[in-house]
Amino acid sequence: VVFGSLIFTNICVITFFYFSHNKNHLYLKTLLIWIGIMGAFLVEGLLGQPTTLNPLLGNVWQNMTALGIASLVASAYNITMPMKIFYMLSIGSWLLAVLMYYLFRQNFFIVASTIAIGIIPPLFYAGYKVLNSWKTIGVESKVFGVVIIAYALHQCDYTFLRDHPNINYSIIGFSVALLLVFLLSVLIPTIVHGSLVLRTRELSVARDEALATAKVK
Repeated sequence: VVFGSLIFTNICVITFFYFSHNKNHLYLKTLLIWIGIMGAFLVEGLLGQPTTLNPLLGNVWQNMTALGIASLVASAYNITMPMKIFYMLSIGSWLLAVLMYYLFRQNFFIVASTIAIGIIPPLFYAGYKVLNSWKTIGVESKVFGVVIIAYALHQCDYTFLRDHPNINYSIIGFSVALLLVFLLSVLIPTIVHGSLVLRTRELSVARDEALATAKVK
């Protein structure tokens, strides 16, 4: 209940900011991130006991989240991202996972690890690109980069822990997910707001310089 409420609250808040900020693309990408997390959460809740359908139907939403995070990082930090490659990798891994589902229907690990191929690279790359500017970014960006890497690692452990016969492993995984989602709910708005403030300042400086140049002429 706590997990779902947190995600739903983020979706409502981000939707409000999206429309109140003239449908800014940064808020749209943030909204896609939270819709992806919500979709994965709902699938896990509806299916209950883990089967090979969990990663097949749930992790496709995590694909949306991973692509959303990578795209947000690219826009917020003005970083070039190989998004076309990530999109193709995401679609290709899911289609391959569908094939694996029909070939190895009872093997959770094979299906989950196959679809993870399209989820983990965008997250690791986005986290790496943020942390690659360690000396020039603020504390919140450093934490954001670390959380993205942690989220990627969490997607890795899903293939091992979700289907483990010992339910304690699933509880550990869920607890880690709750912590990471909470951190993202705090960090993403901070990063988006900082990016918008910086761009406003840059536009203001450019306008002042243009006016100064016009006066000189």
